[in-house]
Amino acid sequence: MQLPKTGIKKSKGLFRFGLAMALLTLSFYLGMRKGLNDRKCY
Repeated sequence: MQLPKTGIKKSKGLFRFGLAMALLTLSFYLGMRKGLNDRKCY
């Protein structure tokens, strides 16, 4: 009974980590795009 529980916990942590990384990458990408667009305007 213990093994599935730890497996779920581990996968949940990995999923959360992946989600955080995706959000970080997305925000960074959007920020870079915004910066490039701002530079083009000048």
